Amino acid sequence: MAKNSKKPAARSAAIDKSISSALESLASACVNGKNAIDARTEVNKKLAANLKRLRKKRATLVKRKKTAAAKVKKSASAETQKNFKTAINNLASVTKEAVKTRTQKLPIAEELVALKAGQLKAVAYVKAIDAANKQLNKPKKKIQKRRTK
Repeated sequence: MAKNSKKPAARSAAIDKSISSALESLASACVNGKNAIDARTEVNKKLAANLKRLRKKRATLVKRKKTAAAKVKKSASAETQKNFKTAINNLASVTKEAVKTRTQKLPIAEELVALKAGQLKAVAYVKAIDAANKQLNKPKKKIQKRRTK
């Protein structure tokens, strides 16, 4: 036969302590999540602005390369050749920098999406707990006895 081991019933103080620690950890998770979102958003904005700047720069360099190529076709002097090679080198360096920035931005953007989802969950839990506390802390209505005539 199996032994019937009975665990002692939980005490109300232990339950209250457990609930309060859970609420504190949820509140700290909300604060930490907000701080993390703010930090990641700032970095993400900087990288996005840098990418935008690089895209504009790349567009102008593509035009410059195109005009330099046309000038080389017209007259292949040393100066036009030099301008063409400079345009190609600048375009390559800007493209390389843009790729590097994109690879930095991608994991941050993914982390930001995950953080926002977690923050949304935590806020929803806090709202639900606040609603439940509001309901539980309502004063009890006094029931009046009917008078008999």
